[in-house]
Amino acid sequence: MTTIKKIGLVVFLAIFSTVSARAMVNIKWWSSNGITDMTAGDLVMLIYSPSNSLSAINPSSPTSVAAWEAVLDSQGGINGGFDLGPVDFGTGNQYEGGYAFVRAFSTATPTIGDYYMESTLAMLSSYPLPNSTTPVQIDLAPSAKSFATDGTMLVIPEPGTLAFGLIGLGVVVARRFRKA
Repeated sequence: MTTIKKIGLVVFLAIFSTVSARAMVNIKWWSSNGITDMTAGDLVMLIYSPSNSLSAINPSSPTSVAAWEAVLDSQGGINGGFDLGPVDFGTGNQYEGGYAFVRAFSTATPTIGDYYMESTLAMLSSYPLPNSTTPVQIDLAPSAKSFATDGTMLVIPEPGTLAFGLIGLGVVVARRFRKA
């Protein structure tokens, strides 16, 4: 192989590795001031969204995300909070210009009656992409927090409550039509 070909190959590989390295985003997510009632194993999810708004949580399936979102990672917390990343995500440009947020639960397997918290959205800028030197940072607890006082409870009406509501509505409608 000639020297010119070797130099050309080295230049090509250097450019290719730079482009492919730019395809990942690097994210660090943590609770800098702690979540006082978080215990070891409580679920912490890092979620990607192309939209600049948080999706509503589904109380009957709280660990599922909206169709347009993706769970980048889920881990167990530690007593008093969590400190995860920085970690690279992606192999293409799928995360460029999108957003990421953290959703933490007060248990490893959240159900109705458990608490959760969500961070604000962090923008994954298109250029330069966050890297290991300058990762996107998502802090769920910039001040000390607690699931019991700062969290939101997963609540859906019980079937009995819905049934009584429908019966009441039926009575109102029946009376209205009887008088008319």
